[in-house]
Amino acid sequence: MEFKKKEWSVLLRIWLGIFCSSLLCNWGILWLITQNTTKSPHDDTWKGILFVWNTFGVLLLSIGSSTLFLNCLKMVRDNKLCSFLSFFLVPVLMVLWEIGVGRTSRERSISEIAVLCPIIAPFILCLSIAYLLFRYRKV
Repeated sequence: MEFKKKEWSVLLRIWLGIFCSSLLCNWGILWLITQNTTKSPHDDTWKGILFVWNTFGVLLLSIGSSTLFLNCLKMVRDNKLCSFLSFFLVPVLMVLWEIGVGRTSRERSISEIAVLCPIIAPFILCLSIAYLLFRYRKV
C-alpha cells in the first residue's frame, strides 16, 4: 500500500472545500427560504435552530464522505469504480436511510422529504464537482 503525502493534502483540501462550499450553499438557501416567513416573537430562535440543524446535517454528510481519503491508496485511486464509490457510497446510503427507502407513504410524506432537499442537493452537487476535479486534475 502506497501512501503519498501529496495525495493526502489534495484530498484534505477537497474534503474541506466540499464541507465549506456545501455549508455556504446551505446557509444561503436557508436564508432565502426564511426571508418570506411571517415575523413572530420567537423568529430568531427558530431560525437559529434551523441553522444549527442545517450545519449539523452538513457535518454528518461530510463525515460520511471522509471515505474519499481511501483515494490515498494507489489501487483505489487508479480504479475508477472504487474511486467513485469512495466519494459517493456512504453519503448516498446515509441519504437513502434518512429518506427511508421502502417506507410506506404514511410513514414519510413528501413534505418531510422536501425539508431535507436544501441540505442534500447542494452537498451532492459540491461532492460531484469535487469528484470531477479530483478525477480529471493534472498531476
